[in-house]
Amino acid sequence: MITIIKKAKILFLFIFLISCIAFTTSNNFHASSYGEYIDLLDSNGIPMGLILDCGDTLREGGYAAWAQGLISGSGSYNATVIKISVDNGYMLEYVDQFKACGKLDANWQPPTSSKASASTTPAAPQSKTEFTVTDLEPYSAWATKDCNIRSGADTTYDKAGSLKKHEEVIVTGKASTGWFRIKTASGVEAYISDSLLTTENPSNREHTTVNDSGEVVTYEFTDTDPEVIDEIIENIENPEPEEVHEHSYNSEITTQPTCTTPGVTTYTCECGDTYTEEIAALGHAEGEWETTRDATMLSDGEKVKKCSVCGEVLETVVIPANKTMLYVIITCIVGILAIIGVIVGVVIRKKA
Repeated sequence: MITIIKKAKILFLFIFLISCIAFTTSNNFHASSYGEYIDLLDSNGIPMGLILDCGDTLREGGYAAWAQGLISGSGSYNATVIKISVDNGYMLEYVDQFKACGKLDANWQPPTSSKASASTTPAAPQSKTEFTVTDLEPYSAWATKDCNIRSGADTTYDKAGSLKKHEEVIVTGKASTGWFRIKTASGVEAYISDSLLTTENPSNREHTTVNDSGEVVTYEFTDTDPEVIDEIIENIENPEPEEVHEHSYNSEITTQPTCTTPGVTTYTCECGDTYTEEIAALGHAEGEWETTRDATMLSDGEKVKKCSVCGEVLETVVIPANKTMLYVIITCIVGILAIIGVIVGVVIRKKA
C-alpha cells in the first residue's frame, strides 16, 4: 500500500513539473520574436509564426481568451477561432494566408461593418452649383420660419448666417436656381431659398377660420407684434381644452309643499349651475267631525269634517230638523182644542 502511495506522489510531481515547463515555454514562446517559427506548422497546418502574430492582434483588441484558444487549440477549434476572429474584423491582414492553408473558406468576404473594413478616406468635397443673379429693385421681405442663409444660391454653399421667423430682409436679386439674394439688417449679403420668404408684412395680416358654430370668421391685425399675432392665432386654432368641472350641489327647499300644492327643492353648484326637483303635495289629513249648526224643530243642522293641517272642509253632513217634537206639540194642541170644543158644546147645550 505504501509503495502505491509513493508511486502516486512521484506521478503527481512529474505531471506538475511537466505543466510548469510547458507554461514557462509558452510564455517565452509568446514573448520572443515569431520570425524563427514562421516555418513551424501547428496541428492544423497553419504556420505558428502567423498564429502567434494573430494572437497578439486579438490580445490588443481585448480578446485574450480567443488568443489563447488560437495558440493552444487543436483540431477544428483552432479554425473556429480564426473564423470568429475574421468575422468580427480582426486579423483581416492574414485572410489570404488562412485561405491558402485551407482554414478559411475561399469565398469568405470581410463584413461591411467590421473594424478593418471601415473607411477612413474622407468624403470628396461637394461641388458648388454655378448660378447667375438678376438684379431686382430692392424690396422688403420676411422670413417665414427660423432658417439659414448661405454664401451661394443653394445648399452646396456654406452657411453665412441665420434668420429668425418674421425677420425682415431686403431682396436685391434673384438667382438662376430660384433663390433670392438678400441683405440683412446687419448688412450681411447672402442667399435664401424662395420658399422661406414672404412679401406679406407679418405685422399686418388677416387670419380666417371657422368657429364652433360653423361660421367663417376673419381676424384683422394691424401694426401688431408678429409673435403676439402668432400666439393669438395659435390659441384660436388650438384652444386649450376646458377643464372638466364636476358639479357639487347644495339643496334647499325653496317652496314648501301644501296639502294640495307641490313644493320645490332647488339644487345649486358653486359654479352657478342650478336645477329643481318637485316635492309632492302632502295631501289632506282628516280631522274629527265638527257641528257648525245645530238642528231645530223647524230647520236642519250641519256638521263638517275638516283637514287638520289646512282647515279645508273635506266633507259636509246635514243634521235633520227635530220634527218629532213638533208633531207632538201639534198633536197636543189639537187635542186640547178638541177638549175645549167638547166642553164648549156641553155648556151650550145646558144653557139651551
